[in-house]
Amino acid sequence: MNVKELKLAKRIVFTILGSTICGVGVKLIVVANAGFDSISTLILGIMNEIQAWSTISFGTWSQILSILFLLVTFFWNRSLLGIGSIINGLIVGATVNVLAPLFKNYVATSYDLVISMIGFILMAFGTAVYLASDLGSGPTEALMNCLVTHFQWSLRCARVVLDSSFIALGFLMGAKVGFATLIAMFGLGPLIQLFLKQIKKIHTGTKAYE
Repeated sequence: MNVKELKLAKRIVFTILGSTICGVGVKLIVVANAGFDSISTLILGIMNEIQAWSTISFGTWSQILSILFLLVTFFWNRSLLGIGSIINGLIVGATVNVLAPLFKNYVATSYDLVISMIGFILMAFGTAVYLASDLGSGPTEALMNCLVTHFQWSLRCARVVLDSSFIALGFLMGAKVGFATLIAMFGLGPLIQLFLKQIKKIHTGTKAYE
């Protein structure tokens, strides 16, 4: 394996690692049931709406929406995509599915908000690790960047519009919106940026991912 192939392999490993950590965070957020990130809110709304005739799991719905977002991006601005986009879109949902049996009999406790916060921290950290690998935008990030390019919006504006739309749709379909939802809307982005900055600093300007 030459140097270039070794560097690509390392970036793929970081993509898988970051996506897995993100999936663990998402599962904790859903289990805590104290309010969810925007995509989780949308997924739970869809599951609530069609629960009478569908048994598709949360993780599988995550994968379905990820593929849908990637397809939209492919026809809108395919330059945003890379092998990491596909890995992230599939691994996050797969991780949630793998962890599902471990929380099958989980009972709500007074520590649910703490568990939710831990979930958001893991989700932000995992996303930052994934983004640092620089192998393509994740499904949601790709869709956000499409909005930025098409409407000439700022990244913050595009993210708020996207997250608000997902949360509103999920809420209208019966998903719970709680205190943690507000944290997700206004705190997740800055937390991801903080982790990303630290990761790049540790690896000396992202050289480890080149």
